[in-house]
Amino acid sequence: MEWTWAPLLEIEAQVPGSLAFPYRLYDTILDLVAATGARAVVPSAAGQRHLGSGAWLDRISLPLSEQRFLRDLAVRAPTIRGLGSRIGATYSVVGGDIAVDRLGGRTMVERLEDDASDPRRFRPWEVPALSDTTPPQESPSVEARLDHWITDDLAPALAAALSGVDADPIRMLLSVVFPSGARDWTLVAAGDSCEVLDGDPGDHDVANAISARALVDVIDGTRSWGDVLLAGQLRGSAPAFRARPTGLQRLPVATIFLYYALPYSKSARRAVLADLDAVMRGDAPSWLQNRR
Repeated sequence: MEWTWAPLLEIEAQVPGSLAFPYRLYDTILDLVAATGARAVVPSAAGQRHLGSGAWLDRISLPLSEQRFLRDLAVRAPTIRGLGSRIGATYSVVGGDIAVDRLGGRTMVERLEDDASDPRRFRPWEVPALSDTTPPQESPSVEARLDHWITDDLAPALAAALSGVDADPIRMLLSVVFPSGARDWTLVAAGDSCEVLDGDPGDHDVANAISARALVDVIDGTRSWGDVLLAGQLRGSAPAFRARPTGLQRLPVATIFLYYALPYSKSARRAVLADLDAVMRGDAPSWLQNRR
């Protein structure tokens, strides 16, 4: 049986949402875990750290340590044995008990450093600006390519999806970050069409921001929307709404409107297939090659 052990704030800073500790959700999670009547629990979610440009997410998305959860579980459900989760370990049921081999899965993972100490701390004070790793000499060709994708793929998809949603035009800002700065496109969906404008007129209903490298990787199928979202390289604004005589009305427009051109599930499927292809070619990282 699998269940969420920690109330992760994985995308709250990216969409954006509340960075306050999710007290009620955590209370519910403890109740649900206790209700399972399990003999043992392995809190495996958030057992990893973010590296590189996404390292800041450790202080935003992980409001609760594994150690705190195990202490709380021991109070809430003292008959359940809480087992610490270790990347690369295996857990087996042997004679009605749980056997833990800390190195049992060592051939399936690549350990980058010792996990003796955990530097992750919940400090949701600041969300860094987006950055991009596209080589400067490639930026012009990448920008031209994105121009075509926005015009030929994103705009028609938005026109089809948002046709008839609202009598007034729906304005969507897309800000793509390059090493030299951001370039903005505004997509205006009205009736059954969608016009692409250069720049930001300053009045939009929803906005998305993404690094150029991340967007190209998703378009190419080597990464999914989930990959770049959870890496902090994709952001979305508050949902679109309209003022009505009876109050505010939320428009049925996705917070991440890029999904209309390439659905989330399709991007995930393409990224998995790209990983498998890399394994077969021998081009994948060692940790992925070991899964062959």
